[in-house]
Amino acid sequence: MEVVPIPNSPQLSTPSPHSPTSSPAGSSGLHPGHTPSPHPHQNHHVATVPRTIYAQMYKQCSNTMNLISAHELWETADSLVERYHMEGK
Repeated sequence: MEVVPIPNSPQLSTPSPHSPTSSPAGSSGLHPGHTPSPHPHQNHHVATVPRTIYAQMYKQCSNTMNLISAHELWETADSLVERYHMEGK
């Protein structure tokens, strides 16, 4: 499966700290020759995601960020209206 980077994507530089599969009972979950990190968040695991699913996830993230930005702008406008005692007429 081909991995295609999406420009300005924070997901590409921050892999998930969780393993995509759980380790069997009694297993240490480590690969041969792997030395455990003193900080558990430094062990990075990467999961392969199909391009179409990744594109949908990226679009959803972008839409969510736009919605958050719109709410913040709305709150700023609301506070300016309140501060300067303006009313829509």
